[in-house]
Amino acid sequence: MPEQHSETTINGLREPDESEWLKKRLQIGSFQVDLSEKLITSATGEKINIPPIASRLLMVFLENAGQFINADDLHQLVYGAQAKEESAIRKQVTLLRKLFGDTKKDKVYIDTKLGYGYRLVAPIVEVDGHLSSPKRNKKAFRKNLISSLVLIAVLLLLNLFYFFYRADSNAGNAVQTKPLTHLKGLEINPVVSQSGRWVMFNHKPSNQENWIISIRDMNSGDLIPLTDISYSVRMPRWVNSDKQIVYAKFENNQCVFILADFFEDSRSLKEKEVLTKCNDSSRNSQAILWPDGKGIFFNRAESINEPFVIYSKDLETDNSWPIASPPPTGKGDYFFTASPSGKYLAVLRNKNWTQTEVWLYQTETWQTELVDTVDLILYGISWSFDNNQVIYRNQENKIASYNLKTKKVSVLVDSGRPILSPAILPNGTLIAAEGSFFNLDLVKIHLDSLRREVIESSSFRDFLPAVSADGSQLAWISNRSGVAQIWYKLKGEPAKAISHLANDISFSDLSFSPDGRKLGGSAGGRWFILDIDTSSLTWSDTENYYRNFQWRKNSQFAFVLKKYREQWLPYQVNIKNFEESRSSLPQDIFLFNESTFNDIAFRAGIKDKGFWVDSSNGSFFVDADDEFNQPKHWQVIEEGLLFIASSQLRLLRFGSKEAEILVEDMPGREMTAPSNGKWIVTTESSQGELNLVTFEQ
Repeated sequence: MPEQHSETTINGLREPDESEWLKKRLQIGSFQVDLSEKLITSATGEKINIPPIASRLLMVFLENAGQFINADDLHQLVYGAQAKEESAIRKQVTLLRKLFGDTKKDKVYIDTKLGYGYRLVAPIVEVDGHLSSPKRNKKAFRKNLISSLVLIAVLLLLNLFYFFYRADSNAGNAVQTKPLTHLKGLEINPVVSQSGRWVMFNHKPSNQENWIISIRDMNSGDLIPLTDISYSVRMPRWVNSDKQIVYAKFENNQCVFILADFFEDSRSLKEKEVLTKCNDSSRNSQAILWPDGKGIFFNRAESINEPFVIYSKDLETDNSWPIASPPPTGKGDYFFTASPSGKYLAVLRNKNWTQTEVWLYQTETWQTELVDTVDLILYGISWSFDNNQVIYRNQENKIASYNLKTKKVSVLVDSGRPILSPAILPNGTLIAAEGSFFNLDLVKIHLDSLRREVIESSSFRDFLPAVSADGSQLAWISNRSGVAQIWYKLKGEPAKAISHLANDISFSDLSFSPDGRKLGGSAGGRWFILDIDTSSLTWSDTENYYRNFQWRKNSQFAFVLKKYREQWLPYQVNIKNFEESRSSLPQDIFLFNESTFNDIAFRAGIKDKGFWVDSSNGSFFVDADDEFNQPKHWQVIEEGLLFIASSQLRLLRFGSKEAEILVEDMPGREMTAPSNGKWIVTTESSQGELNLVTFEQ
């Protein structure tokens, strides 16, 4: 990457020195760029002029390569004090993308992330001398082209080998792991003592409701329970080196934060005092002491469905106050931990159900810094012992560290199995919980006999099943290779992954088009279309947030919800050109499902406990005892509408206003069925296995 010359000017971003950049010849990806001539040369020799504003925008991206820049900061860095319409920068980004050949599907040069902005991601190399002209030097061009094609072929073979290596082995680890615990059940949230001798963690034994605190003696390897199974204890934290522990205790429908003494000789705990109360319904409640021990930081929510807020409390005066404002939706600041020095809090903030932001809070000035955004739920974050690095699991299912001094993220471990809540020992050894909270299998239930059979199972999560109308095709999401992928199975053939995503994202829905040739759904706040014949995957833009993708009856259109200023608005997607248009449906409609057999449609509102049935003969409401907010809760078949409510599978036949119960106790909340409705596929959950492991490079 070229040397950077200018000083920080706007929100930590550097303003480019044009006189310096005009001297440089650059190789950006496969393009040669001469900024003094405002010229881009492609690998085939085609020369493209860069307009002046796009050239200035490119310099801004180059000066801040790899950093996300929001539209407001880009506007200021490019236009300065000039008055321009809000869409001006977006148009210039679109123009620059076209110059480099980026498409709506493949953004190789300029990436976008919702809530972050734009960044240049293509590799940058400074070239000595003048740019070569492929037209003048045909022999060199042919040689470079052949070399490039050979390199691309090798890389493709390596990628194919890597993918199949990961997919074929259920464990699929890219590095060797060594068990740190061997208990039955769930072990998560490892916390290392200052001396490094003790690793404390939460343990939920198999077939038990309550969580306990356990520790591992790193000297002897012993595993010792510290609390009783008769009550639940969550989120333990070390205090005062190895001498004390703070945790949330749930007992007799009450929650309190406890400060307890830890005795190394007897390896036992003794409760010392109650620090403050927490809410029994908020099982992610946690607390840590101030650096001077005179107060605590803690979080709480009114219920599990309300956002968490972090508070600071002076234990001497008993006064408390919030230190951060949570988002209006999502879980808010649901997990946090302090650096060993106590000068920083590393915070996980949940937004939009499936999106997590990694934040840093300075405990003296309360300045905040956004470190990363990950399109899934994270379960823990920790600190290195030098106070300089934040350790977390990133979008790619890798353990990453953010360096406070260099402001850079680096990958520490690449694992081929799902990993959660990483931590680090003083000697640099990495720890993480490996596995799944629960296993999800796909189960087929024959509705005539209620016979049940498992049709897809792994040690991890197989979920969001989708069946084609004729029943010959099955698709679902599985994280068995560490990153969630779309899996596909044609009747009589083995299952295979038909997506090759590098990043792990949270899928919220998946379904076949009525003609059975495409899959559609939403994941990570975007909708997508996957062509089954070609396995090509097309995504919506990243400037908006979407959910609840559902096909229209003719396979040419789909219904989707777009978030706008904390409201969900219904839109229609044209599958041919992927353009969106505002739907004529009322604004509060959350789901919309059309029958392919007649003119009847079903729609559900955000707050209605049931759904509306619309036809040419009028509309009526069906009370279903449940709110309908996920597509996988209902399916139109030849006889009517199958839907799940109050853990029952029900059928509303066409022409009827009352539903009948087909299955009294559904094993899961997801359901799909072929058009004939003779059977359904649903999910069945069982407690998974989470164990703590160390990674051996």
